[in-house]
Amino acid sequence: MSISQIIRHFEALGRAPIEITDVLDERVEIEGYNRPATKLRGYHHRYHIPPHPDSALMPERVAVAAYSVQQENGWQRLVCCKELIHIFDREPIRTSSKDEVVRLGHHIGGGEKFDKIDASNMQGFFDQIAVYQALAILFPFGLREAIVTSGKTIDVPVVANHVDLPMKWVSMVLNDRWPLLRESLLAAG
Repeated sequence: MSISQIIRHFEALGRAPIEITDVLDERVEIEGYNRPATKLRGYHHRYHIPPHPDSALMPERVAVAAYSVQQENGWQRLVCCKELIHIFDREPIRTSSKDEVVRLGHHIGGGEKFDKIDASNMQGFFDQIAVYQALAILFPFGLREAIVTSGKTIDVPVVANHVDLPMKWVSMVLNDRWPLLRESLLAAG
């Protein structure tokens, strides 16, 4: 399943907040650690469990998304979803080639220049894309449209509380440029 299919799936549910457990399948685990967010915000890893020698089963692929429990709940949810997105990254996303990253950046950014990307900041680039994808999952577009077209004054703290996400990122989703970024994410994934 692609990220754009996952985004559209959660948009179709038409509810908020989206529970992180709704994004999981049985081979993905989420682990919270009592570490400061300055030391651990989130990470993910994948591994294989070999079957017993007498078993005809294939090795089981397992993935873990980890996060700091010392973050506010909204941050925990965003970090977990971002790490889950990384688990499902396609192989080309996990590239170490600058040219591939620049090409993807041009595609996702609608032609913006990403020529300053180098090996030292590629992970940051992909983390930022994963944050946007996580926002698209956790803050359904239909809800966003209902809020911005309601004609009412938008109270960002109230909306952030409703979708259970950090205010900084809720403000971004409510920004006039979000629909364009969302469309770029859907086209890229």
